[in-house]
Amino acid sequence: FDITVVDKDENCIVISGDSAWSPCLGLFTEISEKYPSFEIRYEYEEGGCDFAGFADINGGVCADNCFGYWEGRAKIDYDYALQSAYEDLDCFEDDSEDEFIDSDMYKAFNAEDQKELLEEFRNLKNNN
Repeated sequence: FDITVVDKDENCIVISGDSAWSPCLGLFTEISEKYPSFEIRYEYEEGGCDFAGFADINGGVCADNCFGYWEGRAKIDYDYALQSAYEDLDCFEDDSEDEFIDSDMYKAFNAEDQKELLEEFRNLKNNN
């Protein structure tokens, strides 16, 4: 598990890191047992294994919220996930419109954003 301290102040520390295959929930649950005043919010994603989510860990209790990759990303940071979806539209250039609409990426967003994503998908298809 490689970690980097991204930001810190007297009340908060933000770390970022990579772990192999799955989140390190056990580690942070143990830390929260030892330091019960810590409030831990652990966000994770693994596109290759199709999951993303977050865990709130306090006093040795871990409340894990794991979802499919795109749904989890949208729940963690909706605007960033939507921006990423626009950037990843070219991954769907060989798909039909029905396949795109059935994709987990498309389903992760609200109706208004789905409409705009679909319009961009159609523009992509028309320009290829």
